Parts: sequence; C-alpha cells; structure tokens
Amino acid sequence: QVLYAAVRSTLGRADRLVVMDGGKIVDSGPHHELTQRPGLYRDLVTAQEEMSRVQRLRGEVKEASA
Repeated sequence: QVLYAAVRSTLGRADRLVVMDGGKIVDSGPHHELTQRPGLYRDLVTAQEEMSRVQRLRGEVKEASA
C-alpha cells in the first residue's frame, strides 16, 4: 500500500516511510528513526515545526485542543 500524506500526524502512524527526492528513493524507515538522523525527511519535519511555531506566535494558528 502506498500513501502520500501532507499531514505529519498521518506520517507518524505509518510502519515505514519512503522518502523520495527527484523521483529517487533517498531514505526509508519509521517516522521516529527518520527524524533522528540527518536527511531530507528530518529537514522537512524541522521546517514544518518551525513554520507552525512562527504561525502560532503571529496568532495565525490556534493550538489544538486536547
């Protein structure tokens, strides 16, 4: 099964992610492993977290209710 997801919470539930760049597989593994080692996936997750932080500071996005 192949899943393309733009929502990070969906990616975190997957057993294995395959990271592609320019049509080539550049990395694979579970979310927790990919975020622990240098690479495109960790860079993308870090950039998304930073963007979310900036948006919260600007009041553009409200914190999710628990």
